[in-house]
Amino acid sequence: MKLLKKLLAYLKSRTVQVVIVTFVVNGLFAIKPFVSPTGILIIDTVLGLLAIYFRVNPKQKFEKENE
Repeated sequence: MKLLKKLLAYLKSRTVQVVIVTFVVNGLFAIKPFVSPTGILIIDTVLGLLAIYFRVNPKQKFEKENE
């Protein structure tokens, strides 16, 4: 049960969602014939920038725990 909760928490992450979309766009060959090479480059660039932005500016603020 803990594993399922962790997995669901990871899937709520915007960064993880962007990485999944990037995999779908680049990993599944069925999409590529419908998008030009320039379009794929633009999509990859936007998705990469979104992943970086979401990693640097998380939605949730994490506090350091006292050890």
